Amino acid sequence: AHGVAALLAGVRGDAARAAAARATGGWALLGALRARRAGAAQAGGADSVARRAAAIFAYGSPEFALALEALAGASAEVHAFDEALALEDVATLDARELDEWVFERLRGTLKDATAAPGGELDAKLRAEGALIVVHLPGLHSHGRAHRPSSEQYLNNIKSVDRGIERLARELEAFYGADGSRRTAFVLASDHGLDDRGGFGGGARECTSTPLVVWGAGLEGEA
Repeated sequence: AHGVAALLAGVRGDAARAAAARATGGWALLGALRARRAGAAQAGGADSVARRAAAIFAYGSPEFALALEALAGASAEVHAFDEALALEDVATLDARELDEWVFERLRGTLKDATAAPGGELDAKLRAEGALIVVHLPGLHSHGRAHRPSSEQYLNNIKSVDRGIERLARELEAFYGADGSRRTAFVLASDHGLDDRGGFGGGARECTSTPLVVWGAGLEGEA
């Protein structure tokens, strides 16, 4: 998810695109972001959403969640599904399970915070500048394995739509009327897919991606 990482971390395009390939020692994205973090520290700190965050709660695939941890250090609380599950044969895996895992882990965090109001977890989530990052890999997996016109892909779109709608309501309920007015939501994608399930070319369906923003800090209509 190199495009989304660039949005969060200020990674330049050339470094972000390197994340599309595996590196011998792990994901190139992780190495690129760790290098970015080290360079920013030497330069006195480069501006980015991740560096400005009071705390980061990341949910998703191991490489994406750990990349955010590399950026934020101790301020990040990472929840990543087991890499063995992520690398399971996508031709037989119902990848909606990965998305549901992500939604359920975040719900669990909100539930734990609600059970201990004023506690450490509750305080971190309610801190000004707290950042929650949700990475949903199901559509990528289904699109590559079954192609975007498949029943699996289309059903996954519906499940993601329902999941995001529910999650938005749950976050608004957790933060209350005042907190919701101070909360911004950003929905983004790192790339699209062509008819064959590929994404490495320059076709418009691969390079045109959504960026939907609502909530705090926005005025009027786009």
